[in-house]
Amino acid sequence: MLLNGKRLVIVANAEPYQDKREKGRIKRERIRGGLTSALDPMMQNVKQGLWIAWGRGPADFEGEKKNSYILKVPDAGGYSLKRLYLTDSERDLFYLKASNGMLWFILHGFTSSSAKFEETYWEAYQKVNKKYARAVLEEYQDNDLIWVQDYHLFLLPELIRKEKPDAKIAFFLHIPWSTWWDGFGHFPWREKIIEGLLGADLVGFHTQNWMKNFIDCSRRLSKELHLKVRAEEREIISRGGHQTNCGIFPIGIDYETYRANEETKELAEKLKKQYNVKHIIFGLDRIDPTKGILERAKGYELFLKENRRFHKKVTFVQKTAPSRMELLLYQEMKQDIDQAVGRIIARYSRPDWNPICYYGQKFSQEMLTAHNSISDISLVTPLVDGMNLVAKEWVAGAENGVLILSEFAGAAERLAPEALIVNPSNVREIAEAIKRALTMPAREKEERLAKLKRKVRRYDVNWWRKKFIKEWLEIYN
Repeated sequence: MLLNGKRLVIVANAEPYQDKREKGRIKRERIRGGLTSALDPMMQNVKQGLWIAWGRGPADFEGEKKNSYILKVPDAGGYSLKRLYLTDSERDLFYLKASNGMLWFILHGFTSSSAKFEETYWEAYQKVNKKYARAVLEEYQDNDLIWVQDYHLFLLPELIRKEKPDAKIAFFLHIPWSTWWDGFGHFPWREKIIEGLLGADLVGFHTQNWMKNFIDCSRRLSKELHLKVRAEEREIISRGGHQTNCGIFPIGIDYETYRANEETKELAEKLKKQYNVKHIIFGLDRIDPTKGILERAKGYELFLKENRRFHKKVTFVQKTAPSRMELLLYQEMKQDIDQAVGRIIARYSRPDWNPICYYGQKFSQEMLTAHNSISDISLVTPLVDGMNLVAKEWVAGAENGVLILSEFAGAAERLAPEALIVNPSNVREIAEAIKRALTMPAREKEERLAKLKRKVRRYDVNWWRKKFIKEWLEIYN
């Protein structure tokens, strides 16, 4: 990767590796997630690399380890990881309450009905961003490339720039940016968020829509913050003599990782026999109000009600992962989903047929890939999503089938029209898309999937990394 001899510093909420204690020994394991999966392989290949993140592993700070320290990951030959220690109060207020109880909902377009605005949450958010800033500045070297990741650290670019005016800073947002009216404009500390981001030289988004929303929100605050917004090759926002470039960088996946191998194919054959139906529909999500799981279940229920000829021929496999269950809204959502699944089972199950299989436990990568390879439909219907890599992972691993995708997922911008695009809030539209996918001619399915595979393979995570860093470095030429 052409970094022109500069050190790359990743700053993120998520650490790429965590330590656990097993049978009296420390075991280091890689953390799976879109952000870490995208950036860890790159960091392993750069000559100089530093990752700064909150250490959340159960054994991250055991023994004589300090509150903030540096180690090599995944082993002595790897790159440097600096772990920050957050207190229980900081974890609760900064991570759960501020980042995920306020900003997550606002940026997904869920306004005050879901987000709770509390001064104590905002104070914790500022405090932890300042802790991150101190950690970066302690390690700062001239010509470092500092790449800040995601909504947890909106204030960080400006905090660094105040101390290091010539620092090379970029920011990438992994989630959506809502419109002024539907989300961001409701946030009480909206000016501070924009100020923080404008400390970066480049701010990246997944899609044209998310960038457009950010530019519009910045324009609405231009008088208060003394901003100038102009469009050249890309949108540029000027403030106090500093320019912030905005760009579109749709993230991809490591295509080969999600293709089935011989071991996976063997597992897939066992799963086919286990489900014992002609058609398998697969859904994979975290429990989250943005993912549209409840609406999806209702859409499948309507499909079963109106298409009796598919009874005993189709099973919907929904894999969910509990997430942020400390928040009441997430607990309530899980209860609603459980009830919908229970209702489907009560109405339609037979001794020789299970219409829906609802898994809450963790799946291995092999298990996920095997399900992708045997499913006739991938049902990816978030109410809103920054990108949604689950859709791309399914395309890479699918042997045959149809992708049904929400129009409000960032992935729809590139995966349409080969995917069947639906309104995720319209349960009838979901039901009709399921029927269309199951009755689609084989040749059409093959052509659609082949085109999707070409897109996902070409615009993979390596393409994303190269495009972002290339355009970032061009700013300084």
